[in-house]
Amino acid sequence: MVVSLKDLPRVPLEEAIPVASAMYDNVANGTATFNNIARLLNSSPRTTKTKYMIWGAEGYGIIIKHENNEYSLSETGRKIVAPTYYDEDSEAKVKAILTPTIFSKFFTEYNKHPIPQETYLTNLLETKLGIPRERVEEAKEIILKNVDFTGIKRTDDKTGKEIIDLDKSTPGPKSEKKEEINPIDSDSLSIDDEIEEPVQNQEGQTWNKTCFVICPIGEEGSTERKHSDMILKHLIQPVLEVFGFSVIRADKIEQSGLITQQILENLVKARLCIADLSFNNPNVFYELGVRHLCQLPAIQIIRKGDKLPFDVSQGRAITIDTSDVYTLIDRLESAKKELAQYITPIVNNTSSDVSDDNPIKVYLPGIKVTIPR
Repeated sequence: MVVSLKDLPRVPLEEAIPVASAMYDNVANGTATFNNIARLLNSSPRTTKTKYMIWGAEGYGIIIKHENNEYSLSETGRKIVAPTYYDEDSEAKVKAILTPTIFSKFFTEYNKHPIPQETYLTNLLETKLGIPRERVEEAKEIILKNVDFTGIKRTDDKTGKEIIDLDKSTPGPKSEKKEEINPIDSDSLSIDDEIEEPVQNQEGQTWNKTCFVICPIGEEGSTERKHSDMILKHLIQPVLEVFGFSVIRADKIEQSGLITQQILENLVKARLCIADLSFNNPNVFYELGVRHLCQLPAIQIIRKGDKLPFDVSQGRAITIDTSDVYTLIDRLESAKKELAQYITPIVNNTSSDVSDDNPIKVYLPGIKVTIPR
């Protein structure tokens, strides 16, 4: 079995971070070729170490490879090497180690559980995660180094065993922009005007330029509705407008007919789907499941503090801290960059693994769904 370097990097995250640092210090918001990055690292692009560092940085999602074979710094990489807020770098490091599919499967399955004993871990990596035998020892070493580097282990008070805990990460240095966290009064965050009516997928509108948004809508005036309206207006719509997409949300569908039928039609036909998993709404998870079954690209958003009950690649979810009104604008701007970075390879057809965060594709790859047109 062949495992790609994006699914299983050959260096731990700590050894890939210098690539992101070099990009931040020298390239800023621009791009650089593979050879240029190697020069920034004072190394030859032909050495195995340099290749693994750059490919590893791509695998961890801290740099992005574009269709012209040039690289740019991702928002996750920026947060690691130049955090704006306290603990932003720690959270980004955890996100990075959850980005490669194999690492994500391991850490997600063993979250809140003891680290397996060495013999069992070796067998697990080969038989369950499909790592080639010749790479098992290397993978085991990288996993354990990533655990130590990100601080995602703790000692269980009752058993004394070391537990993997994705909610526990090593705090980074406090940023000067750190503010006292003040819970937001749901009425204090203005949505300005009413949510603009999205362009509907009416006759003549192609599904290829449609983004369907699934989210917790809630009753008018509820916290869930205010949250979803804010995310739609201040995050999703501005980014999708740049890509020329129509944005449709279930409560904005105005065509006649059964609403459930129209929701399902949007789920299986829209080119892009964005799922806001905040508040752990069961309808949202059901609709995301339909999208997963069709093995179509979906981008996940979630509030910081809400838990993902399942997810093959948590590193591909955009987490937004909405707890502090004084930092929310900056955090939304950061989320816009992440969202655009996820959308770009999908609309450009440059990503061959847009569904690698999909449990259906990962665990039941033989399933095929025929979608009527």
